[in-house]
Formats: sequence, structure tokens, C-alpha cells
Amino acid sequence: MMNTVFSQDTPFKKGLKDFFHVIFRHREKVILFFISVVVLVALVTFLSPKIYRSEAEILIKIGKESVALDPTVGPNQIVSVAAGSQRENEVNSEMEMLRKSDLLGRVVDEIGVDGVLKGYYSEAGELNILRRMLSLPFTIISKTTFFLSTLFESDEMKQLKKKDRAIRKLLGDLDVAAIKKSNSIALSYDAKSPRMAQDVLARLIDAYLDKHIQVHITEGSYQFFVEQRDRLRNELDRTGDELRELKNKTNIGALEEQRPLILKRIGYLKREVESTEAEYAVSRAMVDSLTGELANLPNIVLKEEISRRALSAADELRKRVNELELKENELRATFTEESPPLVEIRRQIEEARSLLSEAEKFTEVKTGINEVHQRIELNLLTEGAVLNSLEAKLKSLRGQLAEAEKELTVINDNEHRLRKLELNRTIQEESYQKYSESLEQSLIDRSLEMVKISNVRVVQSATYPLIPSRPRTTLNLLLGVMFGLFGGLALAFVSENLNHSFSMPEDIERTLEVPALGAIAAVYPDEEAEGKKAPFLPVRLDVNAPVMQDFDLLAERLLAQTKVQERSHQIFSITSCHAGEGVSSVSAYLACSLAFLSGGRILLVDAHIKDPILHTMLDADLSPGFADSTHGEGKRAVRIQSSPVDGLDLVSAGSGDPSRIRQIIDQPYFTDLLKEWRSKYRYVLIDTPSVWEGNYSVRLASMVDGVIMIFEAEAVRWEIARRAKDRLEVGGARVIGGILNKRRFYIPAWLYERL
Repeated sequence: MMNTVFSQDTPFKKGLKDFFHVIFRHREKVILFFISVVVLVALVTFLSPKIYRSEAEILIKIGKESVALDPTVGPNQIVSVAAGSQRENEVNSEMEMLRKSDLLGRVVDEIGVDGVLKGYYSEAGELNILRRMLSLPFTIISKTTFFLSTLFESDEMKQLKKKDRAIRKLLGDLDVAAIKKSNSIALSYDAKSPRMAQDVLARLIDAYLDKHIQVHITEGSYQFFVEQRDRLRNELDRTGDELRELKNKTNIGALEEQRPLILKRIGYLKREVESTEAEYAVSRAMVDSLTGELANLPNIVLKEEISRRALSAADELRKRVNELELKENELRATFTEESPPLVEIRRQIEEARSLLSEAEKFTEVKTGINEVHQRIELNLLTEGAVLNSLEAKLKSLRGQLAEAEKELTVINDNEHRLRKLELNRTIQEESYQKYSESLEQSLIDRSLEMVKISNVRVVQSATYPLIPSRPRTTLNLLLGVMFGLFGGLALAFVSENLNHSFSMPEDIERTLEVPALGAIAAVYPDEEAEGKKAPFLPVRLDVNAPVMQDFDLLAERLLAQTKVQERSHQIFSITSCHAGEGVSSVSAYLACSLAFLSGGRILLVDAHIKDPILHTMLDADLSPGFADSTHGEGKRAVRIQSSPVDGLDLVSAGSGDPSRIRQIIDQPYFTDLLKEWRSKYRYVLIDTPSVWEGNYSVRLASMVDGVIMIFEAEAVRWEIARRAKDRLEVGGARVIGGILNKRRFYIPAWLYERL
């Protein structure tokens, strides 16, 4: 079970104990952060100036500004109004108008630049004297900064910049928001004086109402509509004249009757052309066929052929030749080419062929005119005449079809021009009607604008606030407590994450990839409170100390590891990263636990020559010891002393020169000495200096069976421990585990038992 090693990527499950461990470990930081935040929030809350908020509400009704003049609307039709997203856009436009710089500048001019910047009237005396005194340094800094930035500017430029600051402050303190699912806009303004807040908001609403009317005024609309109406009337008259002239010129009244006749005629001609083309193709093919046949027939043909000899003799000879050839084929399959039977049959065939040739010479032949040739030549002349007539007919039909299509094109052009003129007249009539109605509407708008009638209504005038809106004492204190609490917890976990020291045994396994043999709780003197003095183990070995439970657990794990490895006699070197991590104390108490639990003898060797302490803990002599051994007398010089603990022997440090330790270790007799100790003792524990302190710790670690590293809790960083472990492994040592010493348990016992 001790061979389980966790890599850095091995996930460790976190529980409530880990959570409370982090909190109680950094409880001072959590408490300090909590108190600081709460006190700071309380100071800011109680010393901040009171802010009063004046509120108002305006309603955007459906009025003449909301009317959407649709170009397709005809006479006596209902005009559509803005709805849905259009109404939302209208409300957003009004909100943007309330934030315009020219509107805010008008309010600043009426209230005064200084009044807007201060947030109260100077003569009102409404601010608390203490708050004025607290805000005095910020006021001085602000005015000094403004003075330095405008030191080399003209007075006019200074006033402009000051007014710009006032406008930006007014815009920052002003809140304009649309009320959901309504056409209303909510306004609010914050100031240090209730009267200032009410005055600014009231003047802003008055300025906005005037601005709204000015924006929606359409100047010059009446004259524009008059001009457009007259222009459209003239264009309508010209279009009517052109339409009348076109109808008179082209006799366009019979257009609907002419089109069907022309289309019917074109259809008839197309069918005739297609039929004639088919007949022409058939006739052309016939002529070509007759011409080809005529070219292959001769004018003179054989009429009669008479033989002077009897026909039966020639026939008999042909039959004889055929029989001889068949017999030749049969003999060729049986005999070779030079065999007598085959030669004889060939001779007979030649004689038969010669007689047949003589018989065929006596033949009389008579010739005459080819009657088929004459008949085909006559048909060719007839079909040629038909082909010429079809070609003439086809040419005539195509000419008539082109003329009919030309007439149809003229009719289409006249019809398109007629429809275009009629469409222009219709559009001009609608536009004329629309401009006439708009002219009437512009007359109504001019009348309404003269009396300042708009679709904006003030639902609620600017209120006079009696209770300040800020600071909200209860809310601020509650938020301060919440932020202090959760911020302190976050600070604790951040500090834990940034702290690279070992606080739990799991840290050793996760970062060094070696088994954690266990942890030793920190021990404090009874007369001292925890945290006021560094933890330590008793100077004298006390087998009844409560901390012995932790060492017994370490001993059991070490015994289990050697049992798995099937090695009962081993030598271990115990070291650390730095001095003062309790290596000697851990070595003594661990040796004592092994003596109780292993059932064999244990040898404890003190190789900590510069600062030996084991002889004091076990009531033994310092010399002769480990450093007193010499060449040739090493075994005799190294005296093994008994201890008050049964089964535990000690080799003290000795009083020799510490610089000779490396020479002693490198001698051959020291290797024999280690073999002798391994044969006599169940375990040998060698207390060595830290890796970075003694120059012989690594060398000695490479000569033993394993190295146990001691890490002081919350004192050794992971990076230093890795370097020490790497140095041991490079030197040939094998690190078998780590022990976390002086571990502090921050969770109270009553809470730890319930987790």
C-alpha cells in the first residue's frame, strides 16, 4: 500500500475538511479583510453627501407626430399610425432628444454653471458642515486641476470648458428610461439639494417640450405642396393630350379586334410552312434516292446467252471437279503432300478443270436496253418538278409569315405606348390627389403649431424629494458585510493557492510524486499559547508523549512497506531540505516506535556532526561516536551505546572533526560497517544533515537502502523540495517517502469531529 505514488495530474478530492482548513488557516486575513471592508463601507456611507432624487414622467400619445403618411393611401381612406416597433422607435427618439447637449446647455444656462457643478444652491445651506469639510480636499484638488489645465487659456475658453463640464455632469446625474409595455418615459435627476434636483428636472421638461414642437415643425410645407400640386396638374394635362393623339393617329380603337385576326393568320401560315417544309424534305430525299439508284444502273444489259455444247456435259464436268476436290480434302487429312494418292487426285482435278474450261468457251451472248434504268429516269424527272413547286410555295409562305409578324409588332408597340401613357396618367392622378390631401393636412398642421399643440403630456411633474435616495445605509452595510465575508473567503483561497508550502501530507504526494508516510502534529509547551512560540518536540525522549501516536502510525506504514518489498533488514537515511526542520527529533521518536512495533532491534546513528542532539535525548555519551572512527579502527572506534528504550541502540555523533566525515564515508571499511549493522539490526536509521547543509548527506544517502525526507509544514516550498529530491536522485539515492513535521491543525476539535 505504500507504493502508491500520485503524480501532479492526479486529482485529489476536496471535502469540507479541506474547505475549513483553508478558512481557519488564514482566519486572520479573513477577519482583517472583513473588518476593513465593513469599516470602509460604513465610513463612506455615513460621510458621503446625501443625494436627493427628483422624478417625473411624460407620456408620448398618438398625435399628429405619430401619423405615418403612406404614399399608397388613396382618397377617403384611413391613415395608418405608428404601432409596435415604430412606436418603440418614436419613444427612443424622444429619449435621445432629452439627452442632447443643446437642450442640457439651455438648462445649465438657466440654473447656473456653478449650481450644476456643486449640486446645490450656495445660499441654501442644506449640506451638513461635516460633509462639506470632508469634501473640501476633493473640491480643492478638482479646482486646482481645472485651474492648471486652463492656466494659459482665454476667459471665454475657460467658461466654455466649465459649461461643458456642467453639461457632462448634468447628463451623468440624469436618468432617462422607457417604462416597459407603455409609451411613457421616466425621468430622474440626482442632486445634493432637493430644490436643485426639482428645479433642474422641471426646467429640462420645459425645454424639452419646446424642443419637441420645434423638431416636428415642417417649415415651408404649404408652399411645397402648392408647387407640387400645380406641377402634377400640368403633367396630367400633357399626358392626356399625348394619349388622345396616339389613338387618333393609329386608329387604336380597333386594336382588340386586329390582334386576334393577326394571331390567327400567323398560326395558319406557320402550320403551312411546317407542312410544306415536311413535303419538301420528302421530295428532296426521293430525288436524292432516285439519283443514286440511276447512277448504279447500266443503260445496256445482257439479254440472252446460248452455249453450243450440251449443257449437261459442262454440268457433269463441274460435278466431277467438285467430287475430286472433296476427295482431295479427305486424302490431305490422311496422307502427306508428296504421297502418290494425293498427287494422283490433284492431276485428275487439273484435267477436269481443263475440260470444263473448253466446254464453257462455246457460248453465244445477246444484249439490249435496260428497262429499269429508263423507268427510274422518268420518275426522277417527275419528282424534280414536284420539288421545284414545293420550294416556290415555301418561299411564298415565309414571306407572308414575316409580313404578318411585322404587323403584330406594330400593334404591340402601339399597345405598349398606350398602356404606358395610361399608367402615367393614373400615377399622376394619384399623386395629384395625394398632394392635394397633404396640402390640406399642412394647413391643419400650421394651425396646430401656432397654438403649440403636441402629442407629449407631462404625467407627473418634477417631485420635491424629502428623503435622500443615496446613500442607502442599510443596503450598503449589508452589501459591505456580504462583500467582506465572501471577499475574505476568496482572499483565503487565493492565499492558499499562492502559498507553495506543504500544509497536508497530500501535498507531498501531489508535488514530489513520493508516498507520504504521515504527518507529525506540532507540539507546543504547556505554558505557552499556540502561535506565540515555535513548535518543538521535548528535548528528552518522552515515550509517553501524545505525539507518539503519530510516530506509531509512521512506524506501521514503514513496516508495511518493507513487508511488501520482502526485505526485513534495511538502512534508511533521514534528511531534510533545510536545517531546523526537526530531523533529529523525528529520527529519535521514529526509532523508538520501530523498537516497540517491529519486534527487532533498532540502531539510531547520529551523523549530524555539527549540531548533535540525539545523545542528549537518549541520555548517552557524545564520544566516541560516528565522527571518531579512523582508518583501520573504524569498527572498534564506532561504539554502540544502549538507550533507555528497549531494543533501541545509539551511535552518537562523536567529537571528531566534521570535515573528516566525507573521508570516513568513502573508506571501504565504512561499507563493511553498514553490512554489519544491516545483519545485526532490523532497521538502521541515520540522522543526517539537510541536503543543502551537509556536503556528505547525498553521498551517505546513495549508500543506504532508502531516504526519508522530513518537511516542515508551511515552511518548505514545493520548488525547494523538488530540487532537494532531484539532487538526491541524481546522486544515486532512492527517496522512499516523506514525512510532514510540525503540522498545524487549524480546525477546532469540536468542528473537526463533526465533519
